[in-house]
Amino acid sequence: MAMKSKSYFLGMVLMLFSNSLQAQWYNNTTTVENPLVIKKTTLPITIDGNPNDAAWTALEWIPLTKSNNRSTNFSAYFKISYDDANVYVLVKVFDDSPFYTYNSEWQSDNVAIYFSMDITPTNENNYSEGMWQIRY
Repeated sequence: MAMKSKSYFLGMVLMLFSNSLQAQWYNNTTTVENPLVIKKTTLPITIDGNPNDAAWTALEWIPLTKSNNRSTNFSAYFKISYDDANVYVLVKVFDDSPFYTYNSEWQSDNVAIYFSMDITPTNENNYSEGMWQIRY
């Protein structure tokens, strides 16, 4: 079945650090569960929404899990990389029934990216001073 909506999203976020990045999910202990290692790119990434750049094709698509049960015809995947100055995120979403609420964008279908500088187990689900949120 063809999807009504097929969108590519490409975002660039300037970061305050250029060392090796690693996204980690924590449970209520200090044990790391399912770490996602982010590879540094040596190829230039053009900010144009085109997933066929050499830098993007060198990376595998990572599936996103659904956070609700509204649509059975929904899937999303992302790629992420970085260089010495930027973090690059490419998201591909297939949704046959996009949902939008004018006054509540946070309740609408969207792509949200969170960066937290404090990933201690006690702070994993809470907003903190070092957390950045980007929503499209």
